[in-house]
Amino acid sequence: MTDSYFAFSKDWRQQASCKGKNTDDFFPVAITKSNIDSIRSIYSMCANCPVISHCFYEAMLYDYDGIWAHTTYKQRKAYLKYFLNNDLENFTFLQAQQLINQIVSSNIQPNSTYKKTIRLVVNSKISNSDLTSGAENV
Repeated sequence: MTDSYFAFSKDWRQQASCKGKNTDDFFPVAITKSNIDSIRSIYSMCANCPVISHCFYEAMLYDYDGIWAHTTYKQRKAYLKYFLNNDLENFTFLQAQQLINQIVSSNIQPNSTYKKTIRLVVNSKISNSDLTSGAENV
């Protein structure tokens, strides 16, 4: 984990769209037909959240379970493996911003498979080199 993350303020949570919401739905055991509408509603709220990059950055660095920043745990693992080569040591806030912008614009859904998730982001023109371009940490 990057040293500068420890200086990264968690005050962003005060501006989150989900602040004050019941977060039970953010931690589904599985995505099923019975809860998919609720989860899509969460995705929609996340997509319009003013602090989505902060949420994504923290969820990636701390390996959080559940839905954070328009992504499921499995999707974040896919991004970590494919785009970051399983290396969070040098993961920067700028990289988190770039990746989450592509994720949201690709309209990735909560039930997207690993391959579909990666294909959507890859087709959105983001590449490993875009995410490994020596960006400054926050």
